[in-house]
Amino acid sequence: GPFSGTPALYRFDRYVFTIRASYDDELAGMVKQLVTNGYQRVGFAYLNDARQVNVPLVERLLAEQGLKPTVLVGLDRTSGDAAQQGKELAAANPDVLLALANNVPLGALIREARKHGNSTPFWIVSFVDSKGLVRELGPLAQGLVFAQIVPLPNRRTLRIVKQYQHDYAGRFPNAPLSFTSLEGYIAARTLAEGLRRTGPNATREGLVRALESIQDFDLGDYFINFSPKSHNGSRYVDLTIVNKEGQFLN
Repeated sequence: GPFSGTPALYRFDRYVFTIRASYDDELAGMVKQLVTNGYQRVGFAYLNDARQVNVPLVERLLAEQGLKPTVLVGLDRTSGDAAQQGKELAAANPDVLLALANNVPLGALIREARKHGNSTPFWIVSFVDSKGLVRELGPLAQGLVFAQIVPLPNRRTLRIVKQYQHDYAGRFPNAPLSFTSLEGYIAARTLAEGLRRTGPNATREGLVRALESIQDFDLGDYFINFSPKSHNGSRYVDLTIVNKEGQFLN
């Protein structure tokens, strides 16, 4: 499956199958959880070159909950200067800030916000390199909330995670566990199931039909569900928070 949740990949295409939630799915789940947690003043940080797509989406999701964005913070994808945006965020002081941006501007925004004494919680879509951002920010990463589209790779209460850990250790005994390798493992297991169903004389069309037959397929407390009309196999979204040691927790 594609290593991205960008909406363009989730429009139906006969030869594209995804096994991760889209960024739209992540934002929808995060907004619902924010409201459940009692947050009312919600801001949104976005990339300027994706404003016309992402800002209306967040406005719609908030409107469904009877809310409007408290502040909109536009970021330049390539700029590490967020001084003005940090001032705007500190002045607006929302209860929480949703963020869909890459590491460079988002890291700068977090540093600027904290420099101005702003303690607004950041809830961040998986578009970002979460481990890289946590490493870069050091102590400033404590309390950041990240959406994840697979379970915690050390969450052994789930069978898919136990199987992943066993298989991964057998192949890469010295490599650290990660969200990325778990996502790759799930994609590989899904493809292997499609090939198994295709049979010995595999063709491209045969593989497509076989993948479409994977419905409510249990990989181990993690389900994949395709059909002839939908190639989006999972909408799983989890939220993790960073502790003072820089670890991800549920």
